[in-house]
Amino acid sequence: PDLEPFDGAASDVIHEIIDDAVKRGPGIYVKGGESTVEFDVESGGKGGRNMEMCLIGAVKICEMGLEDKVSLACYGTDGNDGPTDAAGAMWWGGGCEGGVEKLEAHDSYTFW
Repeated sequence: PDLEPFDGAASDVIHEIIDDAVKRGPGIYVKGGESTVEFDVESGGKGGRNMEMCLIGAVKICEMGLEDKVSLACYGTDGNDGPTDAAGAMWWGGGCEGGVEKLEAHDSYTFW
């Protein structure tokens, strides 16, 4: 397994993680590292890099038609994710309706 910590843009990181997991097949995959999100402060959205990374992953999983086979959790080990009261997000399948719009507005907090 790849034990190297990840770093980089949340969208790039989660796409790589999901693609790797799909190639490997069923299992539990745990990764750690630091992701980043760039956004316009004027967007008015609320959320943090972990919530955004989880929502990006959820949308990708739905687009792949695997929403009934994959769960995803993205958390900050310090208990903080951006200027919110959350440490991150967990998605265990189901719908992604409205996810793309929330990502465009960098408003992942209100999705969860």
